[in-house]
Amino acid sequence: MDTTPFISIIIPVYNVQDYIARCLDSCVHQTFGDIEIVVVDDCGSDNSMSIVQQYARQDLRISTIYHSKNLGTFHARKTGILNARGQYCMFADPDDYFTLDACEIAYKTIVTHKTDMAHFAMTYKPRSYRIKPIVHTGKLEGDRMRSFLSCGNNLQGLCDKIYDKSVLRRALEKLEFIEPPFKLYEDGFLVLVASLESRSYFGVKHCIYYYCHNPNSITKTKTTQVLQVKQKQTDKLLQELQHLYLIYPQYTDILLRYQYKIASSLMMESRDFDNMFGIYESMQILHKYNFTRTCDMPPYLKAMVLSLRYAFRWQNLIRICVFCISFGRVKI
Repeated sequence: MDTTPFISIIIPVYNVQDYIARCLDSCVHQTFGDIEIVVVDDCGSDNSMSIVQQYARQDLRISTIYHSKNLGTFHARKTGILNARGQYCMFADPDDYFTLDACEIAYKTIVTHKTDMAHFAMTYKPRSYRIKPIVHTGKLEGDRMRSFLSCGNNLQGLCDKIYDKSVLRRALEKLEFIEPPFKLYEDGFLVLVASLESRSYFGVKHCIYYYCHNPNSITKTKTTQVLQVKQKQTDKLLQELQHLYLIYPQYTDILLRYQYKIASSLMMESRDFDNMFGIYESMQILHKYNFTRTCDMPPYLKAMVLSLRYAFRWQNLIRICVFCISFGRVKI
């Protein structure tokens, strides 16, 4: 390929042999063809990259980059961004896939409205009771944009957006201090810092991405061992966040509100454990970062109340009501 593509699609790959073909099919058959597909191998142990190589032999727009050791999703995406040739970047998780007009819609939106990023709707597969990420219709700028993306009851990821590559590279320069592995909330962390490096946003409620249920994902697994991993990774994230207060003193309020949202998420993750161990360990982590709110009640209810006290989520009000009405028998 001699010309520079308009869009680089970045796909980190790690042990996804059952899903990667579906993801690649959705990329190579895009109605907008001025793209490259950058696949970053993060040293998995299955047949994923053999499948990728089969596709690469048939489509020269696919390039592959190999890590020498497993670094995690954040650093795999970082490698993709630093090696991307396109003016703009889009992202796909290898167990998800795009609508076939995703790049065309993203191209038209970003060219028409000339913003640093554009945001689109996504759909869960299979359909889920989970609340979809909120898309603001129209343009946002400055702190209104940053607050919307990182501070409210709105978990944000990368895969439903298109970014100016220069914004992402500036964000990564600021995040040079992050050491691998960084495996939890890594999407939202990059969205946060990219918003601090951006001036403008445009949102369109048009679905471009299918987020698919993967039972092996760490975010779907509810065991004590997985909770401990999440606690360790949350501790790491909160520690890394302290660096941003020094880099971005002008955005202290945005960073503090984001920090409270992470604290709320950690307490919510602890709600499924009947013993006090999960909640106690989570509270100990939060106390390290001056989160001092407490309450005395059953573990599930305690986790939900503390989650609410750090950041409001209306879903947690429903969980508390159902738990109380059922006299503690029903936990959702």
